[in-house]
Amino acid sequence: MDTALDFSRKRPSSTTSELSPGALDFTASLLNAPRAFQPAFAFPDPGLAALLLQNLDAAYYERRRKNNDAAKRSRDARRQKEEQTALKANQLEQENIQLKAEANQLEQENIQLKAEVSSMRLQIQHYQLLLSHQISTSAASPSGKEEN
Repeated sequence: MDTALDFSRKRPSSTTSELSPGALDFTASLLNAPRAFQPAFAFPDPGLAALLLQNLDAAYYERRRKNNDAAKRSRDARRQKEEQTALKANQLEQENIQLKAEANQLEQENIQLKAEVSSMRLQIQHYQLLLSHQISTSAASPSGKEEN
């Protein structure tokens, strides 16, 4: 038996829980299915068969409409999320630029303060040398006064 069935009309794929076995058999016979899938009975009223087919088509188009609506909502939600992500990325980039500028400013301030500390250390060393020189010259003179 050939597993690939070639139906002359496109029909939605459906599960057996959606349609009764009789409806599936009837639909298969309308689509010129192989004899193994044709119903064992025939509808006595062709109008009833057309009504059933019309109801099946209406259900199919209703499912398609619902699916299209859901797909549109999904695309819109994805697009909105992408826009929010882009806005957040832009905000974070701006914040990053500001933080880098602040870090650069603090680095310059740190360099300046280190230079000031180094200058003050040199001044302290200079004053210590002067003080030690005064102490050594005053200790060398007996009267405690400096000689001119």
